[in-house]
Amino acid sequence: MEERSLPILGEETIEYLKHAHIAVFGLGGVGGYVVEALARQGVGTLSIIDFDTISPSNKNRQILALESTLGQLKTEVCKSRVLDINPNASVYAYNLRINDETINEIDFSAFDYVVDCIDDVTGKIAIIKKAKEYGKKIISSCGTANKLDPMKFQIKDISKTSMCPLAKKLRLELKKLDIEDVEVLYSLEEPVVKEFDTLPSVSFVPSVAGLLIAGHIILKLQEEVRKKRIHLVLEGGGMKGVYTAGVLDFLLEQNIDFDTIYGVSAGACVGASFVSKQITRGYHSLVDYINDPACASKRSLTKTGNYFNKDFIYYKIPNELIPYDFETANHNPHRLYATVTNVETGKAEYLPCLDYKTDIEYICASSSLPMLAEIQWLNGKGYLDGGIADSIPYLEAKKNAKKCVVVMTKPKGYVCQKQNPILAKAIQLKYRKYPKLLKALENRHIHYNKTVSLMERDENAFIIRPSIPLTIDRLEHDKKKLEEAYQLGYNDAKESFEALKKFLEQK
Repeated sequence: MEERSLPILGEETIEYLKHAHIAVFGLGGVGGYVVEALARQGVGTLSIIDFDTISPSNKNRQILALESTLGQLKTEVCKSRVLDINPNASVYAYNLRINDETINEIDFSAFDYVVDCIDDVTGKIAIIKKAKEYGKKIISSCGTANKLDPMKFQIKDISKTSMCPLAKKLRLELKKLDIEDVEVLYSLEEPVVKEFDTLPSVSFVPSVAGLLIAGHIILKLQEEVRKKRIHLVLEGGGMKGVYTAGVLDFLLEQNIDFDTIYGVSAGACVGASFVSKQITRGYHSLVDYINDPACASKRSLTKTGNYFNKDFIYYKIPNELIPYDFETANHNPHRLYATVTNVETGKAEYLPCLDYKTDIEYICASSSLPMLAEIQWLNGKGYLDGGIADSIPYLEAKKNAKKCVVVMTKPKGYVCQKQNPILAKAIQLKYRKYPKLLKALENRHIHYNKTVSLMERDENAFIIRPSIPLTIDRLEHDKKKLEEAYQLGYNDAKESFEALKKFLEQK
């Protein structure tokens, strides 16, 4: 159910919502749509509170009101609908009219968020008081009847509202009780009808209000997730990845962990050994067999289409030569995302490694250098090196984290240059069927330099980079140089460790 939301909200937020408990008071035109959106977004537990039955006059605006549900309790219809959307949800239904006495029948201690969608000011005050008593986040809906323009809704603190009659009443009552910091949804639109016997309403205004409230809650909860999370970002760079291996081995020795790791190319390769917690494995898997023609050579390129032999590196090494701890990696709650470039769209995708026995293919795709590797076809999609579209996936990592630690393989001051014209012509010829991939390759240096600039200005980004330029090539075979680069990474991490600890501890 969450597969369409996953790229936007992120896995951490999706998981958080599965364990969230949200209370919705009032299941009318606004509240019904709040519940609908929360249920469809996978909120795991909902408490729904209303006293009323569904009547014919509800049908113009309430999602629960159908010919088949007339006369039924709103709470029962709503519970049934939620479970039809998400059978794994838990729904607690309370058939109550809320006042100062009945509010005590509701246990507020369990809620992550409280939503007030009732019309009665006395009941609204009771809900807000109880939420504040338990220190719970709350949002209150004000004034969606007698409105025609859903574009004039705003969500603000109650003290900053205007125009809305219901918000005015609520604001005055809360001021008497010295209650502050209450978010409300209200409209800046003047009431449409001046005289009426029954509050007029239309189908498209309360529904929009409900969806706005649900979206506000989900984004607020996402922010709570972000505040607690620290992500690790690992740049690629071919054999320069041995520098990153040195950094990661020092961090492993210090028991430093991260909520999620985003790796590109060689960064994804050594990131896998970080997830399996195997110190020095990242280095040895890159270096030990680099001079074996079966591992990396022009012969392999001619024979298999891959300079770095896929079967040797991604199957023989982890399964036979330098055994990979699949059990530790697969049970590690801190997940690795392998960054790849989709050859059809030219855009980066971030593939979660859930089972390293099979998802090693994602790491292989992330490391498939253009011109030196075949396009890797996975699940009907063609992928090449993630560094084409997103060399440093810092912006992706920031979506669900307050802080990021970034390990780069380029020194401070490095500026990525435009593609070599001769190489560019060869690439254009080879990948002429993929114009969007070619565009991504053409603009790679622009995206790279912009990302570095953003990171360097971000106080919530901690960068570990080579203290001196690395003297190794992308396809380096000199083991002495590779060992020196590894040691430099280890020492640079060690030198920055006190500053890193301080960064990680700061709230």
